[in-house]
Amino acid sequence: MSVLCKRCEVIRLNDAEHNGFVQVAKSGKTYLGFEFQESTGRLFLEYELKDSFPDLPVLSRSALEGCALCVLLKDEITKFRAQTWRSTQQQTSLFIHKLLYSMSHTRESDEVLHRCSLEALLVHFKLLHPTNPDDQSSHALRLDIQADPTDPCAPWLSIPRASVEREILSEKGMRRLNQLKDVAFSIPNLPPISEHLRLPTRLIDVGLRGPGNQYEEPRLVVTSHYPLLRNKVGSNHYLALSYCWGPPEKASKQLKTETLTLKDRLHQIPFTEFPKAHQDAIKLSLALSIRYIWIDSLCIIQDDADDWGREAAQMGNVYANAYLTVCAAQGDSCLDGFLQRSGPSHVIDVPFTSSLDSAFSGTFSIFASSPTDDYVQTDIFKGANLSDCFNPNPPPLNPYRWTVGSRKPYEQDVNQCSWNGRGWTFQEFLLSPRILLFGKSMVHVCSGNVLIRSEDAMGNSSNEDPKYLLDSRHGNTKESEEQVLSDWQGLVRDYSRRSLTHSNDILPAVSALAKLWAGKVEGDYLAGVFSSNLHQDLLWAHEGMRTPGEFLNQIPEQYTAPSWSWASQSDSISWVWHAVTAFKKEFHLVESKVSPKGLDPYGRVKSGHLLLSTKIQKIPTTRLQRGPEFLGYIFPYKLVSKDEIPLAYIRFDWRSPNSEAPKDPDTGEECEDGPLDQLLMVLISSKVTEEWYKRGGSLTNQDLLLGLLVLPTSTPGEYRRAGVFFTEASGQCGRAFWDQCSTREVKLV
Repeated sequence: MSVLCKRCEVIRLNDAEHNGFVQVAKSGKTYLGFEFQESTGRLFLEYELKDSFPDLPVLSRSALEGCALCVLLKDEITKFRAQTWRSTQQQTSLFIHKLLYSMSHTRESDEVLHRCSLEALLVHFKLLHPTNPDDQSSHALRLDIQADPTDPCAPWLSIPRASVEREILSEKGMRRLNQLKDVAFSIPNLPPISEHLRLPTRLIDVGLRGPGNQYEEPRLVVTSHYPLLRNKVGSNHYLALSYCWGPPEKASKQLKTETLTLKDRLHQIPFTEFPKAHQDAIKLSLALSIRYIWIDSLCIIQDDADDWGREAAQMGNVYANAYLTVCAAQGDSCLDGFLQRSGPSHVIDVPFTSSLDSAFSGTFSIFASSPTDDYVQTDIFKGANLSDCFNPNPPPLNPYRWTVGSRKPYEQDVNQCSWNGRGWTFQEFLLSPRILLFGKSMVHVCSGNVLIRSEDAMGNSSNEDPKYLLDSRHGNTKESEEQVLSDWQGLVRDYSRRSLTHSNDILPAVSALAKLWAGKVEGDYLAGVFSSNLHQDLLWAHEGMRTPGEFLNQIPEQYTAPSWSWASQSDSISWVWHAVTAFKKEFHLVESKVSPKGLDPYGRVKSGHLLLSTKIQKIPTTRLQRGPEFLGYIFPYKLVSKDEIPLAYIRFDWRSPNSEAPKDPDTGEECEDGPLDQLLMVLISSKVTEEWYKRGGSLTNQDLLLGLLVLPTSTPGEYRRAGVFFTEASGQCGRAFWDQCSTREVKLV
């Protein structure tokens, strides 16, 4: 047990002193109950401590004498102050004024009314400025609680988090890992694994071969020719690895299969030659007795464009048909492993024996989670608890700022990791029905992007039914086509926030999802958009450009997409805000053509154009004002008449809404230096705006017209996209303005 000083012994919980009582569920199980008026209960402890920075003599003295909680408090509060205060040598006062256990209500079918889960120990403290006592900030350090699932106190206190083994492949770690694998295969609504699924072209045999199943070096195998697979000797199950190659300097050390090395790879691949991520995947495959594994850099011939294109087109099937997908959500490259984890730096073991029923005796642990998320977050109670109403000395109503542990383990492991920011891993994750995600702190079971269970969970129930994703994955969705198309825009928005090493991978890295969506909608897939939804899909905006020169002179590494496709840009994409049935098409699609660069019609393209029969007008004025209007994204400028009446709201592709044009040295006003005199407006859509938006915004009419800003190319009648606009239908640039011109054919490239 951890040593505690007299002051800190209050964390040894006495359930009777806090008015706990015994409850009996329908199943006959007994639980500890508390009556709380709020959804999150608090058990207040008698604790108060005053100390001073920079040395914290009170905490330091107790820590030196061995108190585990004082060691933890000193380290975590010092670390927090170093990140939030300008001068760490300043003589700041520390006042820890409240210590409490946080409990939440849990309710299951067999549960009793007042069952509460012991979740965390909260340490509320203030940092006081030395010369201004009124200058103080309130904070809360969250210390999470866990217990061994077999410990008697775990069910009695309803502790929701289980302790996590540091060694994943140890005997205890493997027991837990196999339990998680069983959870993955108990997910409802998933099709069963079939021995007759189409296998990838190549797999890696991890090395269990021979009469005695003795270990040999791994080798690459061609599945259609490999005797064990062709003759159905043993299982054909395989793992699929999802990981980061890393930045160029690290990705260059990646182990690959190329034309010249293919023969050697088919013979054997010495284990020591694999980068760490591959080695850990092979170790895991062996530990789970799964003979085969798919790793992209080795199972695709990297310098063979035809093979690369053919295999990239099958990427969706590779992950959808995998026995398990292993996501390496640690490190930032193939050189980093994922089977290691350090665990919390401080763990305090707290003995517990119930004063209500001595049979429930054991130990739970208190620890500080790693702050992988933003280091501070605001408490929803804005510095006060509901229970503070009954506290004679309530804290000031300043926001508490959580120092650590403010997010759940899954969010900590996924949100900030490099793997979650890479473009290729987006569809790998979404298309995988059964996933073991190896995070920095623990393993998580997922289906698509739905978390099913984390390694530290005590219970067996899923957090969410993945039926929606599964329906989408297998084409069983009952959604309307409008909703399916709206979902596609949502996917593109999320995908565009990820990064790719090579810009021309932007379409291949989402091609499997595109193929899936194309099977659910009418019309053709055109380099990231759908022909049946062009009146909405063309109305995107991106965040990246800063100057007209950057836009006009951009020479991409390689051609990626036509200018009218979001895939022509490598920045975050947003879409016009809309109800899915509100748009009306204002053009006729005469012709659409996109030429694939390889074998995959959803992959790289070499050219593309749209021929629209619509109306096109030169912009009526070049007078601009800053006057941002929001319609799903910001339109930062408005075209205005001489009388400063708004004519249209504008967003240029050459300037981010947060960047400014050069300013007039005399007036200080922005002077847009883009090619305004060359701009034309192409009418694309009309839309009825919702009444609530009309009331809440500056618009005076609810009927809108929307379209593209374009610039002429060197070819007559041909235009490239340069931005988006919308205008009120009743305004000077509205319906009457467009009725003046005749319809003509406009070619967008």
